[in-house]
Amino acid sequence: HCRYLWVVQLAAWLLVFSTILERPLWCTQPHTMEKVEHPCYNDMYPSFPIPYLSFNQHLWIEIPLTAVIIADLCVLSYSQETQVRSGVGGILVVVMSLYVCDIAISAETPHHSFRLAPYLRILIAVLYSKAVASKAVLVARTIPPISHVFALGFTFLLFF
Repeated sequence: HCRYLWVVQLAAWLLVFSTILERPLWCTQPHTMEKVEHPCYNDMYPSFPIPYLSFNQHLWIEIPLTAVIIADLCVLSYSQETQVRSGVGGILVVVMSLYVCDIAISAETPHHSFRLAPYLRILIAVLYSKAVASKAVLVARTIPPISHVFALGFTFLLFF
């Protein structure tokens, strides 16, 4: 599993990069298209002159990369069941479940509806980052000793 972890991390970062190639939401909204012809290439809506992928083309990129990450979770679940049920593995299972639901819902609804995918892609890449994981452990260890300071600050804001 550790030997192929770089492939999964690459898939997670490619998902984040695919967000750049995804057509922005304001380009596909019907009320915007009624007011402005070709909103993606209009000066009123500035964007970079890059070719955006169609929804179906983006799905052809998104689904295989997601399958790589899900396969990694399955291998991890089979080999180390306790790691998937708790900690970062558990969070990753929840995020991937939301991501798969978002893909399914977006495939069935009009293409101009809101998607959680860009935010979930970043969260997936962050959860696969070892540097972020070590910093998250440090933050988790720091919060309990100073929680009374947060409670005092919250109480001050609440009553004053």
